[in-house]
Amino acid sequence: MSETQGQGSRAASEAALARLLDMAMKNVVEKLSAMLKVPITISDNRVGPLEEGLAALSSQRQIHAVLFNIRGEAAGGMMIGLARESMADFCGVVPADLKEFLPDDDKETARFLFEETGNLIFSTYLDVFSDISGLRLLPTPPSYALEATDEVMKDLRQRIEARPGVPDDGPRPGLEALDSGIEGICLLLSYLANEEAGFRIRVAVAFTPEDLNRILLGARQCMPDVFLL
Repeated sequence: MSETQGQGSRAASEAALARLLDMAMKNVVEKLSAMLKVPITISDNRVGPLEEGLAALSSQRQIHAVLFNIRGEAAGGMMIGLARESMADFCGVVPADLKEFLPDDDKETARFLFEETGNLIFSTYLDVFSDISGLRLLPTPPSYALEATDEVMKDLRQRIEARPGVPDDGPRPGLEALDSGIEGICLLLSYLANEEAGFRIRVAVAFTPEDLNRILLGARQCMPDVFLL
């Protein structure tokens, strides 16, 4: 493949991923708004190389984070993050009928609520990716952390590079026919916000090129009119 062809392939792949991301996040917004009973909006969606994303997010600022692996027929890493000082604002919008199930301790409340938020976000997210790609994609149990952003993103990278749970069954039929043109790990980054409460939740999902090929090929086969690659 020539350099020009590679750039075209990469641009088409990133455009397809952007469409997938938009579909997934719209479903996430609907379900999270229903759970919290407040309006949640998407303040940003972007697709790009992991290194660029890490450079933009680099910080020693502490965040509450919940991390997951993706398992099934492709693998990846997922993370939601919220600035430490914004957790009280986030907990403040929790409806009364949900609060009765929360622990009495404030720290445990924050952890429980954010883990449940992560479960809802990523089960919804992966449902969309699974439906469109035809792949079985499932989240692992959540892992909670309260650490500097740099440490959390390092953990996310390690989860992606490990690629746990991908069956070693050779390439999916037709996989070799698709070259996404993407080199290196790709980061899908979004922000969910509630303007009145003033919090923003970072939603980051990352895949290796091999796993992107699996997902994009599936999307092209399932919805060829939408995902022309």
